[in-house]
Amino acid sequence: MAQRKNLISLDYHYDTDTGLYEIGEIDFGISGELDRYLEVYGRKGMDDILKTMCHLIWHIQQYGYSILRKKDIGEVSKH
Repeated sequence: MAQRKNLISLDYHYDTDTGLYEIGEIDFGISGELDRYLEVYGRKGMDDILKTMCHLIWHIQQYGYSILRKKDIGEVSKH
């Protein structure tokens, strides 16, 4: 089985009792593994990460536009 290590994370706050965050606020984290990854894989590793992030941006836009179009025509429930 392939093993994986987390380099970065992207999360949102869906509940809070501290008042430090707003519900829906986006948060991110950078793992110490990122430093090690870049030390080993150098510029190619950095380029691979950035290409992957660009691909994720494209997917997020596609999902978002699709959901917004459905919402505009009333196909998405408004919870």
